[in-house]
Amino acid sequence: MESALPTYPAQPAAAAPAPLPFSHPLDFYRLRDFGQKTEAAAAFLRTYARDLGPPLLLYALPVLLFSGVLQGLGNHLQVGNGQHPSAIVGTLIERLGYLMLVAITGCFVRLRMYYPNRAARPTPAETWAETRSQLGVLIGRYFVAGLLLMGATLLLVLPGIYVGVPLSLLGAVMMIERPESPIGRCFSLVEGHWWNSFALAGLCWLLHLLVGGVPLMLLGTVVDLIGSPGAADSLAFNLTVNILSMLLLLVVTPALELLILFHYFHLVEMREHPGLQLQAELLGQEPLPESRPGAADEPYAPGFAPQAAY
Repeated sequence: MESALPTYPAQPAAAAPAPLPFSHPLDFYRLRDFGQKTEAAAAFLRTYARDLGPPLLLYALPVLLFSGVLQGLGNHLQVGNGQHPSAIVGTLIERLGYLMLVAITGCFVRLRMYYPNRAARPTPAETWAETRSQLGVLIGRYFVAGLLLMGATLLLVLPGIYVGVPLSLLGAVMMIERPESPIGRCFSLVEGHWWNSFALAGLCWLLHLLVGGVPLMLLGTVVDLIGSPGAADSLAFNLTVNILSMLLLLVVTPALELLILFHYFHLVEMREHPGLQLQAELLGQEPLPESRPGAADEPYAPGFAPQAAY
């Protein structure tokens, strides 16, 4: 007699991975006050630091370290008031490294917004491929913006500040939108919101100045305490100061660029309401998440609708 076959309870189907935070344009195009922009930038960093960090370390860090070495060497060899050629070249390479940080951060955010799989993370290779395709254009536009800012500053300081505030959005506009006239787009976005943009841009500029000055002040204090004559002019001191400045630039610039990016998304939502339009288009496709107390205070919560393929 045949034995009865064993029966097993049906196994439930595996649930699809939950979407990651900041994986849909609706997570970005929102109205936020300054505190919410800061919270959103911090939340984005907490979620994606291990994904954004590798391309920054692989591609931007070597450029910044090379710049720090050249500037340290140039400062050590400087004679009189003139700059040594090594310091001049190092400063130019530092600008390149800074633009790489801006480009990598902006391209990573754009990849994250439109990535086909909302539960997956962009890889360093994908981030760098996206960045490499935009870096040359970004350098050219920043050169034009620099000439414009220099011309305005030569007239008077106030015109220079007035022009510099909208130009602080240039990296965000170019990496996210990539319009034909990014400089004009920056000015149109800031129109009517200049003071808010000035406060945020001023904070970012101040922090960048501190990044350059803090290592010098700290190490200068240590040298004064030690009291070694000529230590401040030594090659080791100058290399240490400049390399520390480059490392701080590596850490601070992506965080500040994220803050500027969320300010950019805020300005676009105020003027053109893309987030509101997306919500209207998605109303009939799937139910909205249940409202709950405090939901308005969570601007960086995950989006609720599938996105188009990137």
